[in-house]
Amino acid sequence: MCGANGLVSAWYINLYMKNGWRSVLQADRLARALLQALHTLPVLILLIIFSLHPLAAANSTLPGAVTSPYPTFIHLAVEWEVTGDDNLNCTVSVQYRKAGDSQWRQGMPLRRIPAGQSTGTSPTFYWKNKLSGSLFSLQPDTQYEIHLQLEDPDGGSVERTLLARTRAIPCTAPDSVVKYVTPATYRDSSQTSSPGDVLVLAPGNYGNGFTYRSGAAGKPIVLRADRSRPDSLVKFDSFSLRGAKYIILEGITVTGGTIDLQSAEEVAVLRCTVNSDYGIVADDPPGAKNCYIADNVVTSTNTWVGSSMGADGYNEGEGIQLTGPGNVICFNLVKGYRDCISFMEDNSTADQYCIDVYNNDIYVGVDDAIEADFCQGNCRIIRNRITNCFMGLSSQPGLGGPTYFIRNVMYNIIDCPFKLARYSKGDVCLHNTIVKVGDGFRVIHNPTYAYFRNNLTLGGSGGGSFGSYGSGDGRAMEFPYADSTTSLDYDGVGTYGTPFLAKWGNIRTYSIEDMRAQTPEKHAVLVDLNVFREGVEWPAPAVPEREPADLRLRPGSVAVDAGIAIPNVNDNFSGLAPDLGAYELGSDMPHYGPRPESATGNAPCDYSGDGFVNLIDVLVLLLDGRKDLQNPALDRNGDGAFNIADALSLLSDISHGNCPEYYYLLSSTASANSAGEISELSAGEREYLIQMLGRMELSEQQEAEFYRVIYGVSGESALPRSFALAQNSPNPFNPSTTISFDIPAGESRRMALKGFDVRGKLVRNLVEGIRVPGRHSVFWDGMDETGRKVASGVYFYRMESGDFSRSRKMVLLK
Repeated sequence: MCGANGLVSAWYINLYMKNGWRSVLQADRLARALLQALHTLPVLILLIIFSLHPLAAANSTLPGAVTSPYPTFIHLAVEWEVTGDDNLNCTVSVQYRKAGDSQWRQGMPLRRIPAGQSTGTSPTFYWKNKLSGSLFSLQPDTQYEIHLQLEDPDGGSVERTLLARTRAIPCTAPDSVVKYVTPATYRDSSQTSSPGDVLVLAPGNYGNGFTYRSGAAGKPIVLRADRSRPDSLVKFDSFSLRGAKYIILEGITVTGGTIDLQSAEEVAVLRCTVNSDYGIVADDPPGAKNCYIADNVVTSTNTWVGSSMGADGYNEGEGIQLTGPGNVICFNLVKGYRDCISFMEDNSTADQYCIDVYNNDIYVGVDDAIEADFCQGNCRIIRNRITNCFMGLSSQPGLGGPTYFIRNVMYNIIDCPFKLARYSKGDVCLHNTIVKVGDGFRVIHNPTYAYFRNNLTLGGSGGGSFGSYGSGDGRAMEFPYADSTTSLDYDGVGTYGTPFLAKWGNIRTYSIEDMRAQTPEKHAVLVDLNVFREGVEWPAPAVPEREPADLRLRPGSVAVDAGIAIPNVNDNFSGLAPDLGAYELGSDMPHYGPRPESATGNAPCDYSGDGFVNLIDVLVLLLDGRKDLQNPALDRNGDGAFNIADALSLLSDISHGNCPEYYYLLSSTASANSAGEISELSAGEREYLIQMLGRMELSEQQEAEFYRVIYGVSGESALPRSFALAQNSPNPFNPSTTISFDIPAGESRRMALKGFDVRGKLVRNLVEGIRVPGRHSVFWDGMDETGRKVASGVYFYRMESGDFSRSRKMVLLK
């Protein structure tokens, strides 16, 4: 019996270690009752009975609902609620693919989020027991299959597949009506506008602007500044989009006031210039929902001096400040604020789920560069450039998580690159680059369930006091409150001008070898300023402000191939392993801040010059890019040079009707039958195109359409038997119309299609060149050869090819 008693004692001790004294008392009461009723059973049987107690069973996982809330343009969230798994060892692996594709891709596993509540907030926030995560770098307006595999060694194994679709980027409706307005007519025009209308705002002073009507899904009302005269601005003192839905506001200038998005939904603010203390805001519940803030310049007057820095500094203002779910804030330049981009806190927080903040250029933030506080799950802070900011990235707190901070670049930060404060939970920091005075890898608050991989951090000399705060003493790492829930490894740490010292909890290490031995950083790499390309200056003194630095890696540096692979985050790494920091060696520099118009859906798409848009234009873009990588006309994504992403951008614009001058045709250009064919390709050109298409991760249907264009159609039965010129449609028209014509089977033909007024004067040369056999269409926007709108009246269009000549009449009514 002594052996049996020892087993029972050991079982009680194990139960205490796992679940505490309350569980021991409950088990003891149960044991005594069972012993009285079953005193003749062997102790071994009693132990088996104890193992079936609900306390032991609570470690198994019971799966609940799977959802994908608030999709954005390039990201999807996945949340899987669970019951049980008290020991937190349940895992969920993720695979995904475009709907209809045959090949699955690996996603980052979901993060385990134990049920919990916030500490010291008002009100207290609660979150459920779940696993949660995101899929990154997807394509807009695309449906994805997501396959999930849940595994728990304590019990629980199940698979689920769900469908989720990314949002479409807002664009002008295909059947929009364009109206030209002035400051004097704006109010009446806005009050009488209908979904799909485009109001082109003439230069002038409009005072305080309002929207009086909302658009509809697929038919936004567009308020667009007329930028045909760059020296003349469309000026507002403020602009209210309160309660508006499906509006695109583009190109205006606001001075002194805000662009107010309170209670707005599906609203886009694009290419605006705002100069005020509070720029673009929705700072009270319910905030804004599914709004798109892109390519704006938002500035204020806070200066980069020590007295302005920190929460207690002499500063004010918020650049872009939103609460609410599903918002996308990208490619903006934000400068001179207390907090440059921020979410709301405490009582002002409203459903801060699934918010994207990426590719912004942030310069001079005297408190926080990006304040992603009170994120309630799947906020994604990615590829931002941060220069001259007191704090870099704030999560104060994260409410369960995950809050992702990925591939951000921070140069000349004063206090913390990661402010994970107020007991923040669930922060994920991957592939960030930090160069700052004082402590480099500086996390001086109290996060739990934080996860760090592949970051590159460099601290060192030049630190000290800045206003009421300090930057640290120049340590490689300062993480005093790290706990057992924090996971970090594969990071590059180092110092410049100060001795190596890394603090992890109560552990101090004075060499990279000791750091690897005594902290979780078993694969840490010692870095210095030489890991970067030549010309990177150490940012001391930290004041006055410094220009952004090029922190790409030097070939052969210790940061190259020193990271760990993370699915869907660094899949395209080169070499033996991913590199540390924000930039993979040899990759293009991301574009930060406002993109050129060619990258935002306003660029011409007719690269073939045939007068209409289809897949041929994508192929011509690829061939042109092969000849001249630096041609700015080919740089559709604004990263400074031609690459495969530009072809994907053009394909997306064609597929979604984002080529303004051709959107009537594009809305119906969806199949191979309307794609045309590309002629006179050499074998080398054909081989190059097939190779490039293979890198574009196309669907099987898209591949088939491209192959049809490259190789042609077998037989000619589907091709026209003769020339034909159709009547334009619509007719009469305002402001635009489409003209279709046929080229008969056989060889490609040289032809011309021109428009004339009633006096026979040439108005517009619509098509001129060689065209392949098939049905073609051309869009006429009512403009003459000089880009001016023609007057109402009767016009003629004539098609000529060899001996064929045909004319038709059309009527423009305004």
